[in-house]
Amino acid sequence: MKKLVISLFVLGLMTAPSWAADWVASDRVAPVGKVLLEKNGLPADTVFTVVEGIADNSNATTSNIINISKDDLTYAGNDNEIAAVISNEIGHIINGQTSRSKIRDFAKTAITSKLSTNNIITTAANSEYVANKTALNDEKAADITGLDLMIQAGYNPLAMVV
Repeated sequence: MKKLVISLFVLGLMTAPSWAADWVASDRVAPVGKVLLEKNGLPADTVFTVVEGIADNSNATTSNIINISKDDLTYAGNDNEIAAVISNEIGHIINGQTSRSKIRDFAKTAITSKLSTNNIITTAANSEYVANKTALNDEKAADITGLDLMIQAGYNPLAMVV
């Protein structure tokens, strides 16, 4: 009897990966995104697309298309984790980070074009530290906005950790 139970258990474990392979994260982006939009009172006519590489959402407010990077969905294992990826992208859009980065680049170009390359202001404006600091601040703000969106939609905010 024990051998039969153990054999069935081992057989079940061997076939479990084939059941798990049916779930594809990119197929769940549209339904999870719609829930996030509806529960947060955001435009319901927004369309979600999964793209290769970096998601460019610089025209998302005018086109009502939000791009989600397939790379960001690599480790998503359930709807909560997909909601974390989507809400982070929506957070970037709500916080206007594309516009801010364009303004920063314009200001940096304006400042550095008038000064010599040896000037301390030019060095600071082009430093890796300043670029990393602003990128981290932008990401933190998008994460906070994304957490608010997830909580309002009923998703587990701890999924942002993944």
